[in-house]
Amino acid sequence: MSEKQEKIYTYEKEYRHTRLGGLTVSIAICVTCKRVIEPTRKYRSKTKTHGIDYYVHEHPLLFITLIQSNRGYRVVKIPKELEDMYIVIERLWVYEEKHVNDIKSYLESYLAKM
Repeated sequence: MSEKQEKIYTYEKEYRHTRLGGLTVSIAICVTCKRVIEPTRKYRSKTKTHGIDYYVHEHPLLFITLIQSNRGYRVVKIPKELEDMYIVIERLWVYEEKHVNDIKSYLESYLAKM
């Protein structure tokens, strides 16, 4: 690899959105670019309930995973590098039951202030 070629990072993250209310979705964050990164490609099953989100980016990405069980219980998984956001993300996702897009909007505004 020549010096001018940049390293490209690739990731695969599980996606689940059942008809019973279950949800598993990952939100990609680039700390270098200070923004939320959308999947480069999405694969979904025929029923669109399960799949994989593919990410390709020039910097390492961190992922916040939002999980909701079929019974409605919600959990947040956040990497150590972003643990200062945990309390706010947990409040928005678990206690206020905000939509995934609301969480993304919060993260975009938070990263813009960094």
